[in-house]
Amino acid sequence: FIARFDADDLMSKDRLEKQINFLKQNSDVVVIGGQCVLIDENDKIIGEKKFPLKDNEIKESGFYLMSLQAGSMMINRKKLPENFTYYSTKYRFAEDHELLFKLFQYGKVANLPDVLLFYRQHESNSIKQVNSKSVFRSICAIRFNTIKRGYKPTIKSFTLCLLQLIIVNFIPEKLIPMVFAILRGTTQPLQISK
Repeated sequence: FIARFDADDLMSKDRLEKQINFLKQNSDVVVIGGQCVLIDENDKIIGEKKFPLKDNEIKESGFYLMSLQAGSMMINRKKLPENFTYYSTKYRFAEDHELLFKLFQYGKVANLPDVLLFYRQHESNSIKQVNSKSVFRSICAIRFNTIKRGYKPTIKSFTLCLLQLIIVNFIPEKLIPMVFAILRGTTQPLQISK
């Protein structure tokens, strides 16, 4: 198994145990994630992200949002070919989206209902240092390239992706993170102890 994790985030103490147990009990699953709480640079809870739990929901919503938080991923390497390329350099700052779509091809995906990741938000996050519009265009390119590889988005997910593309192209750069948070459904925090 490979557990994906960013150095500035925190994980629940039982994250690895829960994910390993799930993957051992569900051999058809290639990647498992979990729910995510947003924290600031002082570990204060500032919001949360809810992710779908089931394979079909994750794969459908993956065409219009990141349906599995990259920092909470655990991958079952047995489901992948030996020469599998995890990350390419083609889509800098969007490589996690590309990885998730590549993983879709090798088995089912799931998210646990449990909070597994405390995702740190601060001004020096790498994604905040780049042009949001160019990152989003890369994400759209990844999504449309997956169609060429056989991924079939639903009408709903395809329409939502196109609407996002239109919105991103017409709103000012500085509004994109706020609009994305609203579209993503990022909510205010629940009181959760780490």
